[in-house]
Amino acid sequence: MQKLLLTSKLTTPTVSRYSVDRTEICSRVFLAFGSKVVLIRAPAGFGKTTVMAQLWERYRKEGTAVAWLNLDEADNDLPRFLSYLLVALRGHLRPDPALEDMDAQLSFDTGYVTTVVANQLGQSDTPFVMFLDEVDVIRDPTVLAFVKQMIARLPQNARLVLGSRTFPEIGLGRLRAHGELFEVTPEQLRFSPDEASLFLTQRRGLSLRPEQVQRLVRSTEGWPTALWLASVALERRTNTEDLMSGFAGSATAVAEYLADDVMAGQPPDVRDFLLKTSVLSQFGASLCDAVCGRTDSAELLPRLERQGLFLTVVDEQQHLYRYHSLFRDFLRTQLYKTARETVPVLHRAAADWFLAADRPVPAIEHALATRDLGYVMPLLEQNAEILLNQGRLRMLTRWLETFPAPVKASPNLRLMHIWAVNLTRGPQEALTLVEKIDPVELGTGAALAQYHAMQPTLLAMRDRIDESFSLGLERIQILKPEHAFPYAILSQTLAVDSMILGNYSEARRYVDQARAAHSGRASSLQVGLAGSINATIDLIQGRLKQALAELRLAAGVSGDDLFQSGNRNLLSGVLLAEALYESGELKQAEGLLTLFLPLAQTLGLPDQLIVAHSLLSKIVEQQNDPDRSLEVLTQLELLGHRLGLHRVIASARIEKSAALLIRGDSAAAGEQLDLAAAAVNWEEVTSRSYIANDKVTLSIGRVRWMIRSGEAAAALPIIKKELAIALAGQRNRRALKLRILQAEALEIDGQHKLAMRTLLRATESSAQEGFVSIFHEEGERIQEMLRGVLNYRQAEDGHGDGDPLNAYLTKMTRSRSPTSSESTPPVAPDETLTRKELQIVDLLAQGFSNDAMAEKLFVSESTVRTHLRSINTKLRASNRVHALAIARQRHLVQ
Repeated sequence: MQKLLLTSKLTTPTVSRYSVDRTEICSRVFLAFGSKVVLIRAPAGFGKTTVMAQLWERYRKEGTAVAWLNLDEADNDLPRFLSYLLVALRGHLRPDPALEDMDAQLSFDTGYVTTVVANQLGQSDTPFVMFLDEVDVIRDPTVLAFVKQMIARLPQNARLVLGSRTFPEIGLGRLRAHGELFEVTPEQLRFSPDEASLFLTQRRGLSLRPEQVQRLVRSTEGWPTALWLASVALERRTNTEDLMSGFAGSATAVAEYLADDVMAGQPPDVRDFLLKTSVLSQFGASLCDAVCGRTDSAELLPRLERQGLFLTVVDEQQHLYRYHSLFRDFLRTQLYKTARETVPVLHRAAADWFLAADRPVPAIEHALATRDLGYVMPLLEQNAEILLNQGRLRMLTRWLETFPAPVKASPNLRLMHIWAVNLTRGPQEALTLVEKIDPVELGTGAALAQYHAMQPTLLAMRDRIDESFSLGLERIQILKPEHAFPYAILSQTLAVDSMILGNYSEARRYVDQARAAHSGRASSLQVGLAGSINATIDLIQGRLKQALAELRLAAGVSGDDLFQSGNRNLLSGVLLAEALYESGELKQAEGLLTLFLPLAQTLGLPDQLIVAHSLLSKIVEQQNDPDRSLEVLTQLELLGHRLGLHRVIASARIEKSAALLIRGDSAAAGEQLDLAAAAVNWEEVTSRSYIANDKVTLSIGRVRWMIRSGEAAAALPIIKKELAIALAGQRNRRALKLRILQAEALEIDGQHKLAMRTLLRATESSAQEGFVSIFHEEGERIQEMLRGVLNYRQAEDGHGDGDPLNAYLTKMTRSRSPTSSESTPPVAPDETLTRKELQIVDLLAQGFSNDAMAEKLFVSESTVRTHLRSINTKLRASNRVHALAIARQRHLVQ
């Protein structure tokens, strides 16, 4: 059955022998040079899939590699979507351990795999075109984010063709502005009079006069489906005028009229078959026999397809069909009008057939449609936890909310519903639901054990650490290790709480306790959560390499465990992005952030929100896009307000202050610090080991502002005090940040030798672990000082190129922002600016953003960024504000 489903997903729909060649549309697509994405957008019945199939065939005949994926509602799940995409793109991806044995899985960890897929697509040397049909069914933000990331990485020789009824949220506005989007609209898909004549008189063999064709085109507005319906109706008419005289109103009304006319011409047994099978989305002969109570569906289906009764062959080998969506909707309306009482019976028969075929998802869909609680509730009870473990979260939430009262009466389903809500709409709503539960109603078994673990876990996710820890300590005494899952979850929650409260050894003990609950059978859930907690401690303590090892394992395992595509992926994914960022792998970090940022915004976990937005802001800042950098931080602050998370609000303001200091706006930066001080109790935040606030603290923000606002000397005693506190608390990464700022303050205060010794000490402590970005993010002065340290060691200290610390320093001083997919060769500092670069400097002076400059110069935004990097290199500037100041000093701009 899985093979059958896979085949239908990846098979290009068969082009009907009656189809008209849409030569003009296909030619325009082929001539749309530079377009990464082709969007074929129109309502149902306009022939989107037909055009895509013709394009697919034309590309294939010309020798271009092609791949096809039919999307459906179940693909609103990133692991499932990726598994099918991997199969479809098998020939375009190089062998990689991360992709082995994952082709047909419906559920696996996505963090590392998504980055591998996106990167490999971007590096493909073979021209290829990927077709995605029915894109409008995709609403999951993580899937849309991956498609957006995939588009960003597509090489020049690749193209994505999308069929959709709507505009998918994948950054089409930016693509359109850069000339990378080609759109096929409903108006272009309508049949012209010539195409309509070809279709009606040659393909369908009707004897119509030109004026009659013209009348049909006018009345149907060139809508292909309505013309098809008309052709079927006209086949049985000797007097065409009788039929056409009945046309009135909109094209939709015409379609309904014609569909009714088509049905009237069918024998009673065929009408009965059409009406009953309309409850099915896809069907073969066996399923139709079961639903209709007959035995001849295998003969009837091909005959109806030959007659043109709106059957589309989904898979020729498996003999799968579906109705055209408009005809199916018409049939369903007629079924409800004429035989409403039979609808639950038909759905029950379909559900029984799917259960026998071991396909619980469509079985439950049909069972829900019966509205028979006695039938549907046992199915939900049997499958809810399995589907939750597979990450089918939105679907499960929808099912459980269809019958709220019966679900509430079932302790198991009620708790499954809360877990699903937590992973789709966030912990605040889930916490509200769990607080309404009376534990007495849950009995004394597994449901009560899950309840005991659930409340402290949700409190921790809402940043209510003290409450979570106190309640967790109480509940862990009640739970027994034999309740493996809730006992492990609560142990993990206590591990997080202990870590945040600064007791790292106790946190690791709780992690081990959680693992022991599974008696050596640690699930991928436990591996992921344990890896995230241990990696967080390692990052805080400055052990970057160990953190990376833990996180790669956490993001690379596979399995069918709870939180599969929810919080566990989010925790490990965002932390992996931070570890990659710290090691200077900004491109990989940005790819992960693109994927996980929408999920972080949906779930509203404070640390993941702060880390994801802060990292992305710093990365785009180093890509010379300061406008977007501030926009990302403003978005973070607004999310904090909306979710009532004061630590998020305050952290956004600290990061805004740092970004404004890069622009030289000391006054605005100081205002942000004052606002941050008022938003939260910083004494408590700083004393706790929140990963998001390891470097983002009010004290660090204050000393940074003092250093760059003429108060470097006054900042030095504050740094010394904070450094002692950080070291005493094993906060070695925070200590490294403070030493970097201490070196900058000493340099500005005129204590050059001490400054260089301090920075040398910082690099000596960080070299073995490979920290890079913690230095880069402080700007050009630290870069210059690093070059000074390197020169000193090479010239005066006698250390050669083979020295490990020199190699580390060389790596850090060669490149500051290896983020763009387009590499820029080094340029000599005294080389003059090109004419295009001078134009960009002039537009900078006028205040234009990257987007606006790209439109003015008729180039892509990435080209603008390339020029900006070249300008910075030539002028020896740290950012666009610095470059503009230098350009004015040299009279390159007014």
